[in-house]
Amino acid sequence: MVTRPGAWRCSVANAIHDPCFPFPKNHGQLVCDADPAPKAEGFVLKLMKPLPESPHLDRKPEPWIFRLADNSICNATLSANGHPRRWKCTIYIRDQVRPDGVVTLLTPGKIWMADKFPGSAIGTQDAKPEKIPVKMIWE
Repeated sequence: MVTRPGAWRCSVANAIHDPCFPFPKNHGQLVCDADPAPKAEGFVLKLMKPLPESPHLDRKPEPWIFRLADNSICNATLSANGHPRRWKCTIYIRDQVRPDGVVTLLTPGKIWMADKFPGSAIGTQDAKPEKIPVKMIWE
């Protein structure tokens, strides 16, 4: 399970779908693999048994996907213990999707700011992030 309220990690056959969200009108279904940035609707997954109670009800939702002012789209990635540690960014240019760095910190405010490192800076000592305003957030 993803460690955020209202989101689940599901498996169908040998494939993992993450995140899956409860379907508001039917508690026996989840919506999986939806991605609002490119407007991918995802698919409905019927549950074979009820979901267990979420142990993370006290956590605040964190951004799942966001668009930066440079038009890159950043998706949450999880660390080994399931806590979000960074967001992997891509940029959509015409019909191509290209890697475009990582965000390691989001600072909330009237205008949220992201600390974004280019992909070439990952693992580089003394690299400094670029501060980029967040344009849109999906939680």
